[in-house]
Amino acid sequence: MSIKTPEGSKRADALTWNPYSLFIVGLDKRPDGKIDGPEHPRWDARVNLPVDPDLVDSIARHGRNLQSVTIVEVDGVTEVEDGRQRVRAARAALDRLKAAGVEGRTIIVETSKPLRGYSVEDQILVGHELNGLRQDDDMLTKCEKVAHALHFADPSGVEQSKHKLAKANRLHPSQIDQALTVVERACPAVKAALRAGRINLALAHDLATKPYQEQPAALEGAVGAAPEGKTVTRKQAEREQTGKVEPSKRTLARLLRSLEEVNEAGEFIGYTDPHGETPSEVRLWWAFVAGAQWAMDGGALPDDEKLGVEGLREVAKAANRLLRRANTANRNGE
Repeated sequence: MSIKTPEGSKRADALTWNPYSLFIVGLDKRPDGKIDGPEHPRWDARVNLPVDPDLVDSIARHGRNLQSVTIVEVDGVTEVEDGRQRVRAARAALDRLKAAGVEGRTIIVETSKPLRGYSVEDQILVGHELNGLRQDDDMLTKCEKVAHALHFADPSGVEQSKHKLAKANRLHPSQIDQALTVVERACPAVKAALRAGRINLALAHDLATKPYQEQPAALEGAVGAAPEGKTVTRKQAEREQTGKVEPSKRTLARLLRSLEEVNEAGEFIGYTDPHGETPSEVRLWWAFVAGAQWAMDGGALPDDEKLGVEGLREVAKAANRLLRRANTANRNGE
């Protein structure tokens, strides 16, 4: 069945390519074996990112990329202006088919006509615009899309697969039910906070399970004094409400790794005091022991007769400082 061209419209040319026929600046070799670097106007550091496995799966399933790639011809070479990740994923999908011995199927990349008449500066900005002006779905929009899609089934009556919905929206399958709860039961304030990135999906789900009238106050209590622009998680909300601060698993791992570096004499292996003085190995040792035990069983301190009550109090203070420092490093990604 042919599609009639609407009045006032013209048919536009589109091209299909084998993904390996397109040239990716910064990845593919020139005839002399050189790979372009930052000196090339179309070089982009993202060309070295790992290939997105979900995008590869999508292209392999459809036999093509569902978004057009923008190209430009330079000295007889068809270079990718926008869509490097799509072309790379298409190559990976094609390699997968060949490795599996699948015959009669191919992977194509669709592009519009090459850009012509653009200066190098204009070509660079085209790539910036196509990436920078894109609007990604916020979490609430993803939840609403999932809820909408679940109303539809295929002709045989089979409902939408939650696994496929999760993959298409970059969610975990366990989050699909959370998304439905938020859409169906969350108050406007909770939905607005999720859309703005003020809370994450898990916390939005917890709030949505509360009585409708109680949700705004619960949201305010959960967010508390968290700074603007910071997404509040379920654990952070629990800390805000209970006042109980627990070190993260990463913090505990740091403490235990440090303990492994202590020898039987209580000396830190490889430790050199910058001032040439004898370090307080024993004090530091007990500080780490106290911190690790506090992290594991909620406050127990090592019993050491040499230190006495006052000594243990000092150990507790030192452990607290060390834990705070480690948690600060965790938050800063150190």
